[in-house]
Amino acid sequence: MISQISADLLKTELNPGPSALGKGTAVHRVLGAIQAKANKPMKSEFLQAMSKAANSVCVVTTDGIGGKAGMTVSAMTSVSVDTPRPSILVCIHGQASACDAIRTNRAFCANLLAEDQAAISDSFAGRTGKKGAERFECASWHAAVTGSPVLDNPLAAFDCTLVHDILVGSHRIFVGEVEAVRVAETGAPLIYFDRQYARATPQG
Repeated sequence: MISQISADLLKTELNPGPSALGKGTAVHRVLGAIQAKANKPMKSEFLQAMSKAANSVCVVTTDGIGGKAGMTVSAMTSVSVDTPRPSILVCIHGQASACDAIRTNRAFCANLLAEDQAAISDSFAGRTGKKGAERFECASWHAAVTGSPVLDNPLAAFDCTLVHDILVGSHRIFVGEVEAVRVAETGAPLIYFDRQYARATPQG
């Protein structure tokens, strides 16, 4: 983390961006347009490349004084089992309504979806037009240890207390220490690959 920050500071000193020249100036506008044009091809290529990474699908939920909210994510992974409690992380866009709710409630639950739960994913991805607490109408829930909603029948669920909140670009990385785990005895995960749902196929 320190080396990355140092590198970013050095880059700014050697090649100041438009903000260093004063907003609203002609130079600022020109440099801004140049940077946007230069970054666009890489962004497009990056997103195309990332679409080839198969990921499980989770609905991250929270409830408390910050409100009841949830959203579909594919960026969820384990961090460590050597912390006081096992830990996971999820990445959520900073402008998502669930983001502020998680930060205020200081808790979240990552509900790992089974292959027959695509409708739940669609609801929390905003594809049904429902918002806020209305999205929870698509399934049955109960309160986890932290108060976050957990599916009655997830493939797996990780109920977490928020311990780290890191802003990176447009997204926030939430690291949670797991308070409780739920695991189904059978089932296969819902997969998101190449911008569409897919199923995991066992090998051998």
